[in-house]
Amino acid sequence: ERGLEHYKDNFEPLNVYKDFPGKIGLLFQKAIAGYWWGKNDECKNILLDLYKNYELSETYKQSVKDNLKRIGIEV
Repeated sequence: ERGLEHYKDNFEPLNVYKDFPGKIGLLFQKAIAGYWWGKNDECKNILLDLYKNYELSETYKQSVKDNLKRIGIEV
């Protein structure tokens, strides 16, 4: 949540974590954490938003689809 609060689209590249996925990664982690905390609607909404509205790498796209399937949503 804190990362999303301070996220900027034009961030400077990180020195230590060169593969930082940006906002997509933060949203995905928020969705998964929400699932484990019982925030199923939040999880579903974030995952569907990622799937429909973001350009995802194949890895993230498959992870989003797999997690949606786990909560009963086929895309």
